[in-house]
Amino acid sequence: DFTHSLYVDQFDWEKHIAAEDRNIDYLKATVKAIYKALYDTEQAVCKKFGIDAYLPEELTFATSDDMIKEHPTATPKERENILCEKHKAVFFIGIGGMKPDGQLRHD
Repeated sequence: DFTHSLYVDQFDWEKHIAAEDRNIDYLKATVKAIYKALYDTEQAVCKKFGIDAYLPEELTFATSDDMIKEHPTATPKERENILCEKHKAVFFIGIGGMKPDGQLRHD
């Protein structure tokens, strides 16, 4: 849809998560496992067809609050673009909702 940048691939899926696993560490471990599968798939396809890979080996995690602190005058879209251009693969934590000043934290 028009609210997402060209850098964003959004996947929807469901996973049962036990109450004791509903935390940031478990979220990050799950995201890393998914990203590794995507990364490994890209590596295999690139090797088979002799094309260059794009994805970095490591995924970067960023919080909305940290992005706002680092780029306070940028719009949510601009902050997203800055981080994606720099790191190539980013998982944003804490998107949605409003900042204390009433502005959108991130779409």
